[in-house]
Order: sequence, then structure tokens, then C-alpha cells
Amino acid sequence: CRLRCIRAFSGGDRSTMKSFLRYMALLSFFLLLLPTSFAFGAARIAQLPLVVEGGAADVDAETVDALEEMIARDLHMPLNDTMGWLTYVDDRALMDAYDSACGQYVTRRGYDYPAILRATADAVEADLVVLPILTTYYEEIYYTSIFYEGNFLHSGAAVRLLVYDRATGEVIDRRDARSYADEDQPSGRAYALAGEVMRNVLAAANLRAHVRDLRETARGAEGQQ
Repeated sequence: CRLRCIRAFSGGDRSTMKSFLRYMALLSFFLLLLPTSFAFGAARIAQLPLVVEGGAADVDAETVDALEEMIARDLHMPLNDTMGWLTYVDDRALMDAYDSACGQYVTRRGYDYPAILRATADAVEADLVVLPILTTYYEEIYYTSIFYEGNFLHSGAAVRLLVYDRATGEVIDRRDARSYADEDQPSGRAYALAGEVMRNVLAAANLRAHVRDLRETARGAEGQQ
């Protein structure tokens, strides 16, 4: 009886041990994925909200949100929530720093945005600062006579994108504009033109490449710990 009990216990013990080892293997795997770079040199990114200048005062909130989302997508890094290569500057701290810098670097000609970005980056210790500006946005529809079915659309949009890389001290300044004057079509609407020029300046600034560079820098810093 005693021998049978020992054998039964040994079999159960082996099964328990196998389950325990599988659990430890899985635990070890997930521990390797913990965001160590949050503590060790994660790059800091600051995305400023879209600045709407006087020539774009007619823009609607939905278009503003869509343009800002386009930038956010380019600043997104897959697996970052797990690995923690990048952190994003708190909105309140960022806006406090930006507003202070705007007060310092305003002239009769307007704001000195490159200087503002440098000061903002220093204040919040950001490695990359992105500032989008909608400089032009308009849309006018002219209704034609009853003898002509189509309406005439006159629209336009212009965007300026500034990207400051704190490590190099470089300010990238990219601009693009589109206008439309023809029969009313969805592709000629101001929101469509604004989306097109935003895509163009994002590509011209090569924002995704800057984000990848920051990730590699963070990886290197992590590897040296």
C-alpha cells in the first residue's frame, strides 16, 4: 500500500513539476518583453496640436482632428507599448512650455517657430518636437443657373510642418499647398486638399525615419545597461 501511494504521488509530482516549468518558461519570456527602456533612456516625443492661422479660420474641428491623427500615426511605433522605446510628453506640460516659448519668440512678422521648438524641447526634455500649421483653408461653392446641373467649387489648403531633432539641432521645415477651381467634386473639397498636403509634408519631412532612429537609439542605450 505504501509503495502504491509513493508511486501515485511521484506521478502527480512529475505532472505538477512539468506544469511549473511551463509556467516559468512563459513567465521568463514575458519578463524579457518588459519595457526596460522606460527606465533607461527612452526617447521623448512631443506632438504639438495643429496651429490654425488666420487664412485657415474656416476649418472645422473634424478636419483638425483628422490632420492631427495623420501625424500621430506617423509617430506611432509598433510594439512600443510593450518595449517602451518611446515616451510621449504630457500634453499639459508640453502646452505650458510651448505657450511660454511663444511669448518669448514673437516678432512683428509673427512667431519664430524654429526658436519656439528649440525652447519647447529644452523645457520638456523632448528628443523630437513636431509642429503642424494650417496656413490656408477655404472653400466656396458657386451655384450655377438652372440650365447647368453642376456647381462650381473654389477651394484651397496649405500646410507647414516643422520637426525639431534635439540631438542634431536640426529644424526641418516643409510646406505644401493645393488649390482647386472646377466642377464641385469630393476630391476638390478643402478637407481633401488638406489631407493631401499633410501627407506630402509628412513624407517630405520623413517623420517615420526620425521615429525609427529614436527607437534604435533607445535600443542602444538599453543594450549598454
